[in-house]
Amino acid sequence: MEPDLADALRAYQGGAFPEERLRELVHRLRTDSAFREAFGDAVWILGLSRLAQAPEPRWTGLCEEMGWLNPGSAAGDPRGENPGAVEGFENLDRVLGEVRREPAPYVRAWWRRAAVLALAACLVLLAGLGWMWGGRQPDAAGGGLGDVVSAEGAVWENRSIRVGSEVRVGPLKLLRGNASIGFHSGVLLFVEGPADLEFRDSSRIWCGRGRLRLRVPPGAEGFVIDTPEGVVTDLGTELGVEIAPGRSTRLAVYEGKAEASLRVPGQGGVRTEVLGEKQGAELVGAQGVIRRMPIEELQGVGRIPMPGLRLAPGYREQVLEAGPVFYWRLDRVEGDQVAGETEGTPVLWKKGAVDFVEDTAGTRSAWFRGGALAVGEAVDFPGEKYAVECWLCAEPMSSGGVLGLAEDDRFQRHFGYVEFTNRLAGSGHGQASALRFLHRRPAGGGGGMNVLVPQPGLAYRWHHWVVQQDSGRLEVYQDGKRVGRAEAGSDPGGAGAPCWIQLGALRENLAGTKRMKNGSVLPVLERPFLGRMAEMAIYSRPLSEQEIRRHAQSRLP
Repeated sequence: MEPDLADALRAYQGGAFPEERLRELVHRLRTDSAFREAFGDAVWILGLSRLAQAPEPRWTGLCEEMGWLNPGSAAGDPRGENPGAVEGFENLDRVLGEVRREPAPYVRAWWRRAAVLALAACLVLLAGLGWMWGGRQPDAAGGGLGDVVSAEGAVWENRSIRVGSEVRVGPLKLLRGNASIGFHSGVLLFVEGPADLEFRDSSRIWCGRGRLRLRVPPGAEGFVIDTPEGVVTDLGTELGVEIAPGRSTRLAVYEGKAEASLRVPGQGGVRTEVLGEKQGAELVGAQGVIRRMPIEELQGVGRIPMPGLRLAPGYREQVLEAGPVFYWRLDRVEGDQVAGETEGTPVLWKKGAVDFVEDTAGTRSAWFRGGALAVGEAVDFPGEKYAVECWLCAEPMSSGGVLGLAEDDRFQRHFGYVEFTNRLAGSGHGQASALRFLHRRPAGGGGGMNVLVPQPGLAYRWHHWVVQQDSGRLEVYQDGKRVGRAEAGSDPGGAGAPCWIQLGALRENLAGTKRMKNGSVLPVLERPFLGRMAEMAIYSRPLSEQEIRRHAQSRLP
C-alpha cells in the first residue's frame, strides 16, 4: 500500500501525527484525484464495518450536528446518486471549526485530529464528486488516455500513428511490428502485431488477438485486459499475455501478481486464479478451466524495449567544449566504479541496483532500479553559479531523486536537489509528471525555493534537461526550451563549499539497511529514481540558451 494512503488511513482511525504531516495529507486529498479515490474506497469499507458494529449512529449524529446533511436530503444515498444532498466544499472551514471547538460527545479526544482529516477528506470526496463511488474516474469523451512512446516497424490500419501520437478511447489495430503505449496513469503497454485492440478507459482494454506485455507501477494497480476467453487483472505486476483467436488466452507473471478469471460455460459461475511471480496459466474458455503452465511457454511475448537515445556524433566533444567541471557519460562501469570524462571529475560508486545497458538505439546508459551512484569523498562545488545538464528517461514513481547536492555524506542537508515526481506540493496538478528543482541556502532538511515543471507524458521517453542557478535566479529547460524559473535570492556564502554528490535517490534512511542475497548490507534509499540517465554534466556557470538548444538538438530521430 502507498505510504501516504497508509498514513491517511491510520490518521482516520486515530493515529497520532504531527500537524505538518496532517496538512500534507489533507493537501494531497484536495489535489490528487486518484489518491482521493483510493482513500474514499478504503474509508467506505471501514465505514460499513463500523456501522455494522456500532451500538449507535455516532457518525450520522456528527453530520447532523454540524449541519453537514441538508434537511430532507437522502441520507441513505451515501454513494452519491444524489450529489445535491451534501453541502459544497465552501462549508469546509465551518465544519472543521465546529469539530475543533466542540469535539465531544461525537468525537473522542484521542480522535480529534483524525476527525479533522476525515471530514476534510469526506467533504472533498462527496461535494459534487458522487461519480467517484461508482469506480474509476471516467475519461472524457474522446479524451487522451496516453501516447505512443516507441515503435519499431509498426504498421497501423486506417490510421497514421507515430511516436508521440495520442491514444484515445476506441479501436486500434496493429497490422505488424511493435509499439509501446504509455498511459497517463503510468502503465506501460507493449504490443506485438498483428493485434486487435480496443481502448475502453484509462484502466481497461480489450484484446481480440495479439501479444502484450504490461508494466504497472505502484499506485496504478488494477489494470484490466479483456479477452475472448476471459479477463486478466493486474495486481501490481509485469506480465505477458498472448491471445490467439479461437484458441485460448495465455499469461505469464514476471513480477508481482495477477488474477485470471473466466466464466464457466452454461452457468453463472466464474472461475478465478491468482498467479504469483514466475507463474503462468492458460484460460481455456470452451472448457471453463484455468490450466497452470510454465511461463516458458509464452516465449512469443518479448521484453518491453527500452526507448532509444541516439545522439549525433561529437556530442561528447560538444559538452567538453562547454567546459564542465564534472562530466559522467554513465555508459560504463568497472567493478563498482563509474569514471568521469574530465580529469577533475570524481569517481561515482554504485549503491544497490544500478545496471548499465543498451537501448534500442544501441546507446548504453545507467538504468536505476532502486540504487544510486555517489562520490566517495567531498568535492569542491562551483557555488552560487552553476548548471546541471543530463538526459533522462524516467519510469513513473511517486518521487525519485535525480541529483542531490549536499553538505554531508548521508544527504540530510541539501543545498541543491533535482527530482522527477508526480507529487507537487502547492501546485494542484495531481498525478502529472514533473521535474522539481530545489535550491536551499543555508543547506538543510527543509525549506528553500522550488521550481516545479509539470508536464504530461514525461515517463518512458528521453528528455534533455538543464537546471541552473545564477546568484539566486533559478531556471529549468526541457528539450532546449525554458519551462520554469524562480527568484530565490543570492547567498554567496556557498561558493567553494565541500559538496557530496549523489545520483538516483534523495538520501539514505539512517534507521534502515537491507541485506542482499550475496550477504552484503546496503543502506535503504529514500525516493529512489526509477529509469535511465545519461550524459550528466555539472558546470561552474549558467549555460546560454544557444548552448542548451544546441545540446538538446543533438538527438537524432
